[in-house]
Amino acid sequence: MDALREFTPDLIISDYDLPQFNGTEALALSKEICADVPFILMTGAVGEERAIEILTGGATDYVMKNRLSRLVPAVDRALNEAKEHRNRKRAEAERDQLLQELEERVRQRTAELQTEIEQRRRAEKALNEHKDKLEIKVQERTALLSETNRILLMEIAERKKTEERLRSAQKELRAMASEIVLAEERSRQHFAAELHDTVVQTLSAAKLRGQLIQDEIPASASRVFADLQEMISRSIAQSRQIMAELSPPVLNELGFVPALEWLAGQASKQHGIEIDFRAEKDMEISHQEIRIMLFQAVRELLVNIVKHSRADRAMVRITGKGRKIRIEVRDNGTGFDKRRAVSPDIHNGGFGLFSIRERLKHFGGNLIIQSWEGKGTRIIITSPRERPDTNRR
Repeated sequence: MDALREFTPDLIISDYDLPQFNGTEALALSKEICADVPFILMTGAVGEERAIEILTGGATDYVMKNRLSRLVPAVDRALNEAKEHRNRKRAEAERDQLLQELEERVRQRTAELQTEIEQRRRAEKALNEHKDKLEIKVQERTALLSETNRILLMEIAERKKTEERLRSAQKELRAMASEIVLAEERSRQHFAAELHDTVVQTLSAAKLRGQLIQDEIPASASRVFADLQEMISRSIAQSRQIMAELSPPVLNELGFVPALEWLAGQASKQHGIEIDFRAEKDMEISHQEIRIMLFQAVRELLVNIVKHSRADRAMVRITGKGRKIRIEVRDNGTGFDKRRAVSPDIHNGGFGLFSIRERLKHFGGNLIIQSWEGKGTRIIITSPRERPDTNRR
């Protein structure tokens, strides 16, 4: 404690198991004495919930002892974040200084105006012959100040109305995005059903009729007939694959978690990426809008991994507590610039994540993005499992 009071380090790295006190106590002590100094905790083994507790307790990061290769990147990241924090505080201090100077100028100007008024009053008393003119000038100046004040008040009121309209528009846009998600899902389901009732049924009927006349086919045409039957079988399989991709039946037939597990399995099978899928028990979601929104969000994240990350391994974790659900999607790919990740500009490649974030906000959820150049990406989705009453329309 005395060392921390006498010397402020740039970074603190602490073992979780210390001889006299544990890493959590060391973290609390550092936050009490030097709250702005980044703190990295090293530990041998820690569970997911304990890791979250460490980070929410104020630690900048934690590093597993069996993965010391993460220590240097963690230190670099912590120092960079601390530097950004110091720069932000310096900018805030400069802003506060400017505000103080502005207030002082206003006070000085107010005092000057008061002095002018007092001087005019004294001049009025001393020069009675010019009293009428002086009163007119004072009245004109007062009227000008009153009019200026009225205009400023009107501008402030209009700005508040504009901000309120903007907040209302944002809320309506999020609600509209949710409706679009449902409409899109209904369209997918309808198209998949139409595909099944028309193309697949027709192909199945054609294959069945072909089997009925198989014995009547001349031997010279049997090879062509077999090829035709194989083509019909492949067309049926391809149509069913398209149906599954449009509207996976497992989402409605088996539930939310099996649907995500199927989705991860499909991505792994089709694109050769090893995806580790794990989910806690009782993580099902009964609310249709939230279930569809989260399913589409995870599907979009997996598509991003396949298209952009160049990863060969990924993981999906589903955990939760109470009425909240937490979905983590991580890969070992190239990473990206997270400052532009949620930009609505589609040319920057961030439209998908922007859409996910806005849809989550509509239901009271959140999106956290962590990405490191050349070291992969970690995206955490948190959402209520039921629609909050405050968001009901």
